[in-house]
Amino acid sequence: MKRILIVFYILALSHIAPAQGCLSEGITFSTQAQIDNFKTNYPGCSEIWGSVTINGGNNINNLAGLNLLTSIGGSLLINSNSALQNLTGLSMLTSIWGDLSINNCSALQNLSGVPNLVWVGGSFIIGQNQALTSLAACSNLQTVEGSLEITFNPVLTSLTGLDQLAAGSLSDLVIHDNSALSSCDVESVCVYLGNPIGHVDIYNNAQGCSKPPEIANACGFTLSCLPYGDYYLLSQEDVDNFKADYADCTDMNGIVKISGNNITNLIGLNDITTVGSYLTIVQNPALTSLAGLESLHTISGAVSIGFNPLLTSLTGMENLISLDGYLSVYNNSELTSLAGLENLTSIGDMLEIMSNEKLTGLTALSNLSSIGNSLWIRNNNNLTSLSGLDQLNSSSITSLVIAFNSQLTTCEVESICDYLASPGGSVNIENNAPGCNSPWEVEDACEEVGVEDLTLNRNLRIYPSPANNSIFIETPGTSGNKQLEIVDASGQQVMFKTITGKSGWIDIGSLPKGFYIIKIIGENKLLAGKFAKE
Repeated sequence: MKRILIVFYILALSHIAPAQGCLSEGITFSTQAQIDNFKTNYPGCSEIWGSVTINGGNNINNLAGLNLLTSIGGSLLINSNSALQNLTGLSMLTSIWGDLSINNCSALQNLSGVPNLVWVGGSFIIGQNQALTSLAACSNLQTVEGSLEITFNPVLTSLTGLDQLAAGSLSDLVIHDNSALSSCDVESVCVYLGNPIGHVDIYNNAQGCSKPPEIANACGFTLSCLPYGDYYLLSQEDVDNFKADYADCTDMNGIVKISGNNITNLIGLNDITTVGSYLTIVQNPALTSLAGLESLHTISGAVSIGFNPLLTSLTGMENLISLDGYLSVYNNSELTSLAGLENLTSIGDMLEIMSNEKLTGLTALSNLSSIGNSLWIRNNNNLTSLSGLDQLNSSSITSLVIAFNSQLTTCEVESICDYLASPGGSVNIENNAPGCNSPWEVEDACEEVGVEDLTLNRNLRIYPSPANNSIFIETPGTSGNKQLEIVDASGQQVMFKTITGKSGWIDIGSLPKGFYIIKIIGENKLLAGKFAKE
């Protein structure tokens, strides 16, 4: 209903003064002359049906040539105009049907010039404007149908000017990295925070506007959980005060980012049971433990744990059973084990273990049975073995990277052997220690593992190997009927038949490529050998 009323309002304005539509494909202004000559080049054009881009570097210093413009059917993008100080020239503009984006205009001090703008059909984006001090000129803006995004404006101190904006029209609220912004408790923001219908991303502003609970307090109420997120815990105080800031909140929907120079522990999060999207624990130079996350059992997105130089294990995540996204553990220089992940059984996306200098083993992953994408093990210079990945279903791996682990010699665990026998995607194994320095080295090691329990009789000759459609076997010293069995690298029987004679060709054309063990049983003898199918 609100949008219909706005449309009627705009149509009413169009009857007051005759308007002419033009430029359905839109227009880009890159020089002052193009703006100055607009009325001459497009006589009577007051409604541009397409998008308008104003991107002139240091060439455009005013918008006076657009002073007949009343409506834009697409987006208005005013970006990277270093000489533009205000928006004077857009005083007739009432509606923008797409986004309004004003970015990287280093001389822009205010938005004066848009006193009649009442409706934006997309997002309202104000970012990286180094001199912008005020939004007061937007005092008649009533509706933004997308997100409100105010970011990286270092001298903006207040959101005054957005008071009349209907909070119910907003999708998301994004206010961050405005280092002087301390006053955010305008009516539109207060109303939205009281009943958010989308994500809330508020952080790295000045005191008073540095996080949602501060703004809510200034608005006169307290928050519980943000129904769609997000949470930015950027100091130990943020962690310690979480229960007070978000009363009775145990389900953290949306993104949870834990990143702060003075964060030493996560005890303040010990009631959290679920994370509804991404959990990132990154760049915490003082964090020594994940203790405090013991109640966490469900993560609906991904987990990134990186650049935590004092973290020695992942103890604290023992109750995590599955996650829907990827798991990335990287650049934790003191991490020696993945202890804490013993109960993790499935990962919905990629598993990445990378650049953890002191990591020695993966045994904490011994219950992990499936992943949904790539397996990457890279640059872990003290890792010696892949033991712990034995139970991983090789068919759940879509690509395999094992590289630049300088001490890694043991890669012939069952999941890796099975994958190499029948790859479901690409393989990159290189620059590890001998024994795991190439796919062929690992395949040879897998082959040895597969026959370790057999007594091999070297009188059984098999050639060629690798073979394509058939192999020739010679079984000297045996006669009569014999049983021939072929098993794959996982121990699964793929062929069983009775043969006669001491030699002959065996058709293997139907077998997938990989390594196989062949057994011949006859006359109380067991002969065994190996071959590869290419």
